[in-house]
Amino acid sequence: MKMIILDILEFSRAGKYNEEPTEINVNDLVEEIVSYHRNAINNKKVVIEYDNLPTIFCYRSPIMQIFQNLISNAIKYSKENEDVIIQINTFEEDKNTWGFAIKDNGIGIEEKYFEKIFILFQRLLTREQDSGNGMGLAIVKKIIENLGGKIWVESIVNKGSTFYFTIAKKME
Repeated sequence: MKMIILDILEFSRAGKYNEEPTEINVNDLVEEIVSYHRNAINNKKVVIEYDNLPTIFCYRSPIMQIFQNLISNAIKYSKENEDVIIQINTFEEDKNTWGFAIKDNGIGIEEKYFEKIFILFQRLLTREQDSGNGMGLAIVKKIIENLGGKIWVESIVNKGSTFYFTIAKKME
């Protein structure tokens, strides 16, 4: 119950920033997250591939939260006895917007759940299968939308998922 209360508090704070926008080198940000997850990465034989990610001008904490949640989910929802491959790519949505794609080779998601996974407290797995509260992707969606972006997923069961999201190149 305590964890649920803390998660609700975190969700209510998503989109409220006590910092000024700053330049964020997304390569450095991903390196920091990789360092944070070093044990899980080594235990599950995770390979995270990325290169030439852009520098954006935004609030650091929410951008960190987005990448943290999506990368940790890719690790968490990997297949048993298979090396985990996570690829992070970028694309230019338009002249003012970067798009990011975080792709994994994990368990995947059925298409009928593509919208449900972004709703608060919606879980696809039982408590025995997963200890999460169904908050992570709802928080990510709220942050991205508060920053003027959008998020969506493409996935095939037992093949993996790709989470796409957009962020302004420069937050005003």
